[in-house]
Amino acid sequence: MNKTKVLLGINFRSIKSKILMIAVISVVGFAVFLLFLLDLSISNVSRLDNIENIRHPNLLDSISAGQLMKRANTEIENAAIFEDEEYVDAGLEFKNTLIQRLDNIATRDALQFKKIEQQKFQINDYFTSASRFSLAIIEGEIEDKQLLLYSASLNKIRDKISLELEFGVEQNTAIFVKGLSETAEAFEQAVRIGIAISFTVIVIIVLLAVWQATAISKNIMSVADSLMEMAKGEGDLTRRLECSTKDEIYDLVEGFNEFIAKLHGIITEVVTSVGDTLDGTHEMADCIHKTRQGTRSQNERSAGALVAINDMVAKFKSTAEYANTAVEFASKTKEQAIQGGNIVNFTMEDISQLATETDTSTTQIEELAIYCEEIASMVGLIDEIANQTNLLALNAAIEAARAGENGRGFSVVADEVRMLANKTAGCTQKIGQVINKLQDKSRIACASMEEGREMVSNTVERSVKASMALHTIIESVERITSMNEQITQVTNEQADLARTIEQHMVDISALSLTTENLSNKTADASQLVANSSKHLQHHVNKFII
Repeated sequence: MNKTKVLLGINFRSIKSKILMIAVISVVGFAVFLLFLLDLSISNVSRLDNIENIRHPNLLDSISAGQLMKRANTEIENAAIFEDEEYVDAGLEFKNTLIQRLDNIATRDALQFKKIEQQKFQINDYFTSASRFSLAIIEGEIEDKQLLLYSASLNKIRDKISLELEFGVEQNTAIFVKGLSETAEAFEQAVRIGIAISFTVIVIIVLLAVWQATAISKNIMSVADSLMEMAKGEGDLTRRLECSTKDEIYDLVEGFNEFIAKLHGIITEVVTSVGDTLDGTHEMADCIHKTRQGTRSQNERSAGALVAINDMVAKFKSTAEYANTAVEFASKTKEQAIQGGNIVNFTMEDISQLATETDTSTTQIEELAIYCEEIASMVGLIDEIANQTNLLALNAAIEAARAGENGRGFSVVADEVRMLANKTAGCTQKIGQVINKLQDKSRIACASMEEGREMVSNTVERSVKASMALHTIIESVERITSMNEQITQVTNEQADLARTIEQHMVDISALSLTTENLSNKTADASQLVANSSKHLQHHVNKFII
């Protein structure tokens, strides 16, 4: 039973091999049919050759023999009637031709050989007697009585031979007809057998094709039903297709199951990734919110710093004006000191005036010292602002790094803010150094003015030393002038630096606004990512994993 199943191709694994098996069976059936037709053709050709080469020529020769018998006999009779030996010769030639026809029949058909030999003997004997009889008649050797007896005897022999020849014609005709009938019957039988074989092969092929098509269709419908159940099962990735046969459909089912397994793993990873993405977007939203608050706070502090810097610039301008005034006063004092040296009589008045101007200068220098302290305080505040800005920029860069690609622009802005903060810190350090020098010079100027005032007081008491005092005053005034010029220069530089700091703070404010806008866009993008992740999670959750 197992061998039969294997031969029929039931257990073949490949559908292609099953179809090939049906094709082979078709070819074998067609080959059997062709072999049968070939055998039939050979058999019919043999029969037709027998009819064409034996039976039909025998029939023609037997008919010709009968006709030749009649013509030969007629020629012999004409010889007796017309008393002409040429008729005898013609009759004998017809007789020889008749014998040749009979020899041909005997040669073709061995069954008639014996009979034909007897006929040949009878024909030779008859025509020998008949020719002699005719010659005797021609020569007048036979009497009337003998003529009648010989004529009756020869006619009897002739009739017998003619009957036998006619019987031979009938026999060969029957044989010829029988051969044709047998050939026709064989052909009809072969046609029937061929039709039966063809019908049987076609039925077998159709049955095998229907059987295989039913099996294949059954497997395909089973796979289709399983797929429909999986499709209606709301994306159940835990189900697998089944197939009982080991053919291409089985390979298809195995490939589909492997694909579903890989898809199951991918969907699982996608679910995990979507969850992580949602968590990351929540954390990024919190960071963006904190960054936005920090940016707003930085904007507010930048605005306060701008106000303070504007005040500092105004104070720098006032300091410069005071320094210019001090320079003018010092110039006047120098002129007065020179005049005092020339006009000793007016020394006391000049000294008094110098004392007044010195007090004024001392007051201004003290105010300048106070302003310098205030500038130092402002510079310290600017330094603190720069440090805070640097820290904020560093925090912003860290948050931008956490934001990844969405925070790249914000990271660039944070780096620029940090660079500006570093530059501001450097400038405030320089300003602090200049202010420290200014304070030192102010203290020195105060000390010098104090000395000048003491010298003025002593000048009243020490008129003798007026020249030396005036000389000292002139030197002091020159020093004060130099210091005032330096103070003016430094103050102008501080004003320029303050204006530069002001411009930087304006840029920082603009960058802060840009950062805030970028934070808003980042927040919108984060919200979009979160919504997309939720949408993706909604669709992914439809799969059963």
